[in-house]
Amino acid sequence: MDRLNALKRIFAAFFAAWVVLWLMFAGRELFVKGAARDYAELLPRPLESKRAHVTGERLYKFLAFAREVMPEGASYELVGLEEGSLDKRRAAYYLYPRVEKDKGDFILVYNKDAALRGKYDEIGNIDASRHILKKKDTP
Repeated sequence: MDRLNALKRIFAAFFAAWVVLWLMFAGRELFVKGAARDYAELLPRPLESKRAHVTGERLYKFLAFAREVMPEGASYELVGLEEGSLDKRRAAYYLYPRVEKDKGDFILVYNKDAALRGKYDEIGNIDASRHILKKKDTP
């Protein structure tokens, strides 16, 4: 019985230490790194504004524009975002059900000058570095 009580005490001590450690991690994240301020800023915002804040206003505005211009199910190539970056993954998420593939129907040019390729026409832009190009119809 004494051995069982000793094991219970050891377990309770480890559990208490574990809880304290995780409370310190959570407190550090919320208050030292300033996440509580970010959460307080995001809570009252509507969903679209939260998405724009998290993604970046400039990129989110471009993706929203691309969603309006491209039909659902269209294919696109995204130029100007680093391959495998979080921004590129967010773009794929927000543009779904449109599918990214090489030499798609559309080219989305972000933060680059649109070097208009011979097979594509510019169908819209937000500014000099954010363009949407569409494949020319070939008879």
